[in-house]
Amino acid sequence: MGQFEITGDAAESFVSHMISARVSDLVAPMARYSLLLNEKGGIIDDLFVYRLQNSWWIVVNASNRAVDLEWFRSHVPSNVSVVDRSDDTYMIAVQGPRAIELLDKIQYSGFADPALLLGKYLHKRYSYPLRSYRLYW
Repeated sequence: MGQFEITGDAAESFVSHMISARVSDLVAPMARYSLLLNEKGGIIDDLFVYRLQNSWWIVVNASNRAVDLEWFRSHVPSNVSVVDRSDDTYMIAVQGPRAIELLDKIQYSGFADPALLLGKYLHKRYSYPLRSYRLYW
């Protein structure tokens, strides 16, 4: 997956302008499924947008990473920064009807917790920061 960090004084406004979902109601560490749009409102890619404490985190499809990054960067105002963090981060997506059961066994008890749907867990595991989310759409 492509992972972009967006920061700056106008980061929220920029993210809001670039994607289809409302982001003004997201508080850290919430996430939402959305679409990256072209200037005519057509779909470039689907993505997840995360509101973090001091930044926005955008996760795009790996096959579209370069195109999506160029689209963001070609529209970024001077008071916003878009940084590709894809090579610095790792992401594991576990999907399926028994995903929660499996994750509860290998990580910690709590993936069935409804609060996780809002991305309420940010913790360290094995000395690395780990962000855990249950996402659905």
